[in-house]
Amino acid sequence: MKKLILSLILLAVGPLVHAEMPADIKAQVKAQALEDWGDDYSMAKAQIKIQVEAYEELQTFSSGTVPEDIWNEMKQTASDDWGIDFNMVKAYLNLQRGAYQDVVEFADADVPEEVSTRIKTNAESDWGNDYRMQLAYIKMQVNAFKSL
Repeated sequence: MKKLILSLILLAVGPLVHAEMPADIKAQVKAQALEDWGDDYSMAKAQIKIQVEAYEELQTFSSGTVPEDIWNEMKQTASDDWGIDFNMVKAYLNLQRGAYQDVVEFADADVPEEVSTRIKTNAESDWGNDYRMQLAYIKMQVNAFKSL
């Protein structure tokens, strides 16, 4: 249920400006913080604050140059992987958004275009919408090609 709620929030059309965290989601965040920190209430309070702030930031998170269909896949993966850990959802999306742009722009003058294209195609085939892994794969393969 919590993943469905997060998915609906993240996939909503248009940004929500300063949307407060719904009470039911905040209750889940609080329960998780208390489970994580037990009787350390100051740490539980800090975790709740971090999660609420991350949730609020996600309401206006931009895809940047990532096409909407790919951005929606990234958001779904983040939701599936991190659930109500909104701070990790935000971190994941930041990393993937940056890696996507790096993959798109990746070029190496010492590698023929047809080789570079094959490497990128293989990266996409092997790693799907995980652009951080695509980028790592591309760099590894380009370095290997150049060392031949």
